[in-house]
Order: sequence, then C-alpha cells, then structure tokens
Amino acid sequence: MNFFEQQDQARQKTWLLIALFAAAVVGIIGLTVLLMAASVWGFEVWSAADVSGRGNQFNWTVIAKTAFAVIAVVACVIFFKRLQISQGGHAIADMLGGRPVEHGSDDPNEQRLLNVVEEMAIAAGLPVPPVYIMNETTINAFAAGFSDSDAVIGVTRGTLERMSRDQL
Repeated sequence: MNFFEQQDQARQKTWLLIALFAAAVVGIIGLTVLLMAASVWGFEVWSAADVSGRGNQFNWTVIAKTAFAVIAVVACVIFFKRLQISQGGHAIADMLGGRPVEHGSDDPNEQRLLNVVEEMAIAAGLPVPPVYIMNETTINAFAAGFSDSDAVIGVTRGTLERMSRDQL
C-alpha cells in the first residue's frame, strides 16, 4: 500500500463527495419548490377554478418567492456552518466533544495513539497534528482541518480500546 497513492485517491473521493452533496442540495431546493408549486396550483384549482377561471395557471410569484426563501435558508446555514468550521480542526473536535491528548499521558492507549500519529506524520512529511479523544464506545476516527497547520486527528475511546497498534 502506497501512502501517497492513498492520499491522492482520498482527495479525488472528497471532490466526488462535495459534488454529490452540492447536487443533493440543488435537488432538495428543486423538490421543495416543485412541491410548493404543486400545492399552490392544486389549491388554486380547487378554490378559484369556478370563480375566475385561473385554475389552469401556475402562480409564478409564489413559486419564485418559495425558491428564493429556500435558497436563502440554505445559504444562511452554509454561511454559519462555514464560519463555525473555519476556525480549524480544533473547533470541529471541540464541537464533537473531544478533549486534547497531552504528551506524557498516563493512559498507555493514549500514548500509543500519539506515537502512531507522530510516526505517520513523519512518514508523510507533515507536521504532527494535535490528537483529540471523544468519550464514545464506538469505533470511529476523523481528520479535520483546512490545511496542515490547523489539522487535528480525532479518535473515539472505543477505537483506542478495541484496536491494536497496527490497526491504528
């Protein structure tokens, strides 16, 4: 297994996931607008067809306002989440309830994890990132940050207790 090839594949998959996420957001906006348009059109057909004869037309103003409102809500959520995570990997680890692992920890599992992270960073030619532990019994881990300088590694307690050094 070549570490650098794995890194390139991970970057490619990240861009694919970003594209799929963007497509999902656009799809949600489109479906919301379509559902609203169908609801408004159906209501107008039911309530106004006999009075004005407008039952066969879409109300484009309502559709445009709905689209704008949904896009505005999505844009606000994206803006605030981006602002939240722009503080770097530390902010993400803190949001997930992680606590930093200190060098010289009394816990042998934590010290083993720090050693593995140090070895991997040296092998990759990267700075050693801070390591965070989340008190969860599940097996999970993540790397977060926008650059090498603000990256962190997060690992659950279950990962430390259940995995060997080689698995870590």
